[in-house]
Amino acid sequence: MALPYLGSWESWFAEGFASYMQYQIMARAGLLEGTPMDHYRRKLRPHLRWYNSEHSAASVARRLMEQKQYPAAYWGGAWFFVLADQRLAEDHNMRLTTLMKDYLRCCRSRDTTLDEVIASLDGLVGETLFSELRRDFEQQPAKKMIPASPD
Repeated sequence: MALPYLGSWESWFAEGFASYMQYQIMARAGLLEGTPMDHYRRKLRPHLRWYNSEHSAASVARRLMEQKQYPAAYWGGAWFFVLADQRLAEDHNMRLTTLMKDYLRCCRSRDTTLDEVIASLDGLVGETLFSELRRDFEQQPAKKMIPASPD
């Protein structure tokens, strides 16, 4: 519900967001043993073979969705948000969960496409962080974006 329906082509992004957020929510509720990052790594690990590819991470995730390999697609998509959160923390002393609160207040009800979501998030941050990361997920080899060992 935090993102508009983005269609099946962008489901890797929407489902990746949901997978990412589940551990953020569980951590905030005190229901998580270890850190969210521990869980992201553990969830992604069995699917890394798919992302050891010269194809882009987004194209790999889309193909996995078509093949009904949903967990692999979701956790590859979740890595987008892991990287976004890391950049927000390093460059802006901000967390993705905080940015999403701002997004929900300002932009959720008006955005209808992934392009609009990305533009809104970039606008809130004041730089093209999300556009650049999306471009990388669409164009860079998956093995560059999702490391063979996310540890």
